[in-house]
Amino acid sequence: MKSVILLFFLFFSVSNSLLFSQTLVHESVSRPHYKIYTSDPSISSLTKYVEAADNFILFDELRFDLDRRTIKFHEQEVYIELYSAQELLLLYGKIPTESTIRKGMSFYEIEFFITDELAPALSILQLKVPVLIY
Repeated sequence: MKSVILLFFLFFSVSNSLLFSQTLVHESVSRPHYKIYTSDPSISSLTKYVEAADNFILFDELRFDLDRRTIKFHEQEVYIELYSAQELLLLYGKIPTESTIRKGMSFYEIEFFITDELAPALSILQLKVPVLIY
């Protein structure tokens, strides 16, 4: 029985490390409200994306009420996943703002791009005309 348990933990550890070795993931630290990830093996660090996201103040205007929203970084295989407003309400008691995108509202498909490599900041690139949510 001990050997079965040991094999299980060994398998889980190896499969877990293989899974995460193929994908870089960063979750916001203090009160997680987004995560940034890539599966592009040529990207060895998410630091500039994290620094830019940590200084961005408009996430609530881009956040969906009920679902997580994934936004791509322009010309990169890097993505940011915003937690839904309802998740933040359950996790932290944070009341959704008036600008939260709710069912029946339209929103723009966008991508982020980093404007300055030395002091990374996020800017928004609008891709299409508004689409209706849900």
